[in-house]
Amino acid sequence: MGIDALRGALALLCTVAGVASAGEAIVQYDADGTVRVHTTASDPPPREVVAQYPGPGGRARCCKVLRIGAKQAPGEGAPLSDPLTMQVVSTYGVDRLVPRQAAGPFVGAGVFGAGSHTLHQHSANELRMRVDGTTQTVLACASREGFHVVRTQGTTTLGHLYLSFAYDVEPTCTARQTRQLSR
Repeated sequence: MGIDALRGALALLCTVAGVASAGEAIVQYDADGTVRVHTTASDPPPREVVAQYPGPGGRARCCKVLRIGAKQAPGEGAPLSDPLTMQVVSTYGVDRLVPRQAAGPFVGAGVFGAGSHTLHQHSANELRMRVDGTTQTVLACASREGFHVVRTQGTTTLGHLYLSFAYDVEPTCTARQTRQLSR
């Protein structure tokens, strides 16, 4: 592992170590470089979120630390919901724009967490993280009309956020993941 990769991994671990509780977010990258973070985290939100970002061919890459900025209106045509607990989903800006060439449009998962945990891309649609000695999985995939971020620990669903696209898309959720969404 190169020194830059080691520094990045250490920064990632240090960044998420000081947040009070684990949680999930939908991170939305617009073509103009604007980034929004959608979460049910209490006000004020965590200061930083560790998020997927668009890689080559628009594929999700893991992960960048984004500093959360001011609360915003969710944006036009962006119906957001929390199907699990029905909490209000709030939208926040990111303090710094993403360079245009690295921008979307793209939608990915973001996490923030308690204690010391690590985060890695487990598969195309799943992230895994360690929170206080337990493994949690964050599923991030598209159904026919929208994008889901679901955080689980074993068979227990801890959080579920949904962003409606208001049009049909090619689903990226597998059959197993689709069953998980309906729990």
